[in-house]
Amino acid sequence: MNKAHLFCMYIAFPPFTKRILDIIGDNIPNYFTKQDIVNLVPHIAEYKDDNYVISLVEQELAIRAVEFIGCQGSAWTDQVVKARTQIRKKSVMINSLPGVPRDVIRIN
Repeated sequence: MNKAHLFCMYIAFPPFTKRILDIIGDNIPNYFTKQDIVNLVPHIAEYKDDNYVISLVEQELAIRAVEFIGCQGSAWTDQVVKARTQIRKKSVMINSLPGVPRDVIRIN
């Protein structure tokens, strides 16, 4: 985040990998999740339990983001990377970042 001059990060993850927040949440000073979108955007709140709609919203956020870090082997990540490539935005895979705890890499 420091290298890219970012002040916040959005973390998208499927419900079964919520543990990722326990592992990296303490190391990211300012992050947002699905719950923040639900709380901040009233017309999205009605879809809070619709994982398909929320996933589409999160994909759009990831596609438009300044930086994107994804997990190899994830079809969701593949879709985001393909879209970002079309608009000439780079993507990074989490297992290629230095210092990422093994637990984070194994979550996927």
